[in-house]
Amino acid sequence: MTLSPFLFSILMAGHPITIDGQFQDWENVPVAYSDMEGDGMSADFADIKITYDLEFIFIYFSFHNGEFLMQDWNAFHLYVDVDNNATTGLDYNGIGAELDWTFGQQQGIFYINGGTSDV
Repeated sequence: MTLSPFLFSILMAGHPITIDGQFQDWENVPVAYSDMEGDGMSADFADIKITYDLEFIFIYFSFHNGEFLMQDWNAFHLYVDVDNNATTGLDYNGIGAELDWTFGQQQGIFYINGGTSDV
């Protein structure tokens, strides 16, 4: 039996991150997605890194034009399709997102079994 690299990475520990305002612990985390410069409006995303520990998932965003606060007034959404099934959850750009997190409101909606729940 062969395990896919993705399944193997789930079984092994990721890169633990300490939420302390320092970013050295992100240095060894590979870039999950890079976005080209100049296609954003006020906030132009550059790189996204994703890792986890036994309790949490951690997501790192960097921007081409410096820092941008992910709180209070923005309308950035993070859509997560946890089951990789486009027919479940919220239909958004071809995915079935079970979670729609809005950073500026510091809240989200979880879509499950045809219903919703606030997070």
